[in-house]
Amino acid sequence: MLVSERPLPVFAWLVEVDSPDRKSIGTIHTLHPENTTIGRVRGNQIVLRDETVSAQHARIRCDAKEGQEPIYTLFDMGSRNGCQVGDRDTYRNEENRVYRHKLEDGDYLLLGETTLVFKRV
Repeated sequence: MLVSERPLPVFAWLVEVDSPDRKSIGTIHTLHPENTTIGRVRGNQIVLRDETVSAQHARIRCDAKEGQEPIYTLFDMGSRNGCQVGDRDTYRNEENRVYRHKLEDGDYLLLGETTLVFKRV
């Protein structure tokens, strides 16, 4: 009897660490298995209460291939204020503005005036 190997589940999320909406700091947003949309309005999987975030600001896509670690990629959806990604000390720098970026555990993201940290297990 052959037993197929099950892929290990991957868990990834964004944590709000700074926001104009002080009540949302510490909020954990679990990422969906394939695509997660982020924006200011309902209809997005992650809704940020920040007027500087576009209605449909960004999307995170998870690409999972058998036998490999899933890859999470951030895509700017043509947002007004853009997306910036980097480490804790540099993510706010203008040269860290991205339109497409492969996320790594611990990356800081700036969407509008909201800062999130990408985490995965």
